[in-house]
Amino acid sequence: MSGAHPLSQNVDGADREQASTRDETPLQALVRVAVALRASERRAIRERLERYFGRPLELIVEQDPSILGGVWARVGDVVLDGSLRGCLEALRHHLRSQSRAMISADLRISGVRASERDHR
Repeated sequence: MSGAHPLSQNVDGADREQASTRDETPLQALVRVAVALRASERRAIRERLERYFGRPLELIVEQDPSILGGVWARVGDVVLDGSLRGCLEALRHHLRSQSRAMISADLRISGVRASERDHR
């Protein structure tokens, strides 16, 4: 068995033609930003997303101040959230789960201490 990834293997003629047509068809990328973009910023975002997806993209840029900063993008089923709002929500979720874990651990320790006290 070779170490090649299944998607990098050769395909026969009909599949190759369909694959090449599909690869040349631009995907739509919905991009949300907090402030208006300069042409150079649009180009940089498009180029980075095209490298990531390996296909040409048609950018649809929306200004959405609620994301606070950064870039949020959806291409097909894939969402890439590099927005400040997304980062803050992820941090909030992480802190909540960590605080619950700490409270739970503290309650278990307190419960052990209480049962040790009761057995003395």
